[in-house]
Amino acid sequence: MKATSSTVDAARGGDTAAAAHLADLIGEHEAARVLGMAVGTLRRWRWAGQGPSYVKMHGAVRYSREDLHRFIEESKRRSTSDPGPTPLVDSAEVSR
Repeated sequence: MKATSSTVDAARGGDTAAAAHLADLIGEHEAARVLGMAVGTLRRWRWAGQGPSYVKMHGAVRYSREDLHRFIEESKRRSTSDPGPTPLVDSAEVSR
């Protein structure tokens, strides 16, 4: 990925962790290619609160490669009847 001015600014400031994280972010078109999905599918998932986590900065949608790979791993199934991993329930939500 091409270094953005934000990445360069973070690196100049000595915050190499922030620079590495920013460099790991990709746009929705590249994310769609990684997942083998249409960009419209990612947009629909965001609207519905589904799909991989994303970051929105000043209107620009970005995805972390790590989050995309985690989403792929969490989507694995062994059969059509396999519901997948049971979502973890936040204990604070249970007590409500």
